[in-house]
Amino acid sequence: MTNHSECKNSIRHIENRFSPYFNFLFFKMQFGLQERIRNFFKDLVQESARYNMYINAQKSKIMVVSRQDNISVQVDHEGESLEQVHDFNS
Repeated sequence: MTNHSECKNSIRHIENRFSPYFNFLFFKMQFGLQERIRNFFKDLVQESARYNMYINAQKSKIMVVSRQDNISVQVDHEGESLEQVHDFNS
């Protein structure tokens, strides 16, 4: 069992590793976005598992931030589609 400090360090490592990807996904809307988001999410799941941290598909949601309207993405995890939301209150 990991202690609180190890868990915080694991989260910090994941945040540092994926921060450039978050920035890229939020501001770079172009062809291939769907595949990039899927690949990013796959990498996030794998990196999290290295630290015994798992993503719950039923509690996870996807939100696309863009100036363009009606951008939809389809991301699956653990055999379930993640719900896409349009604001933080959803």
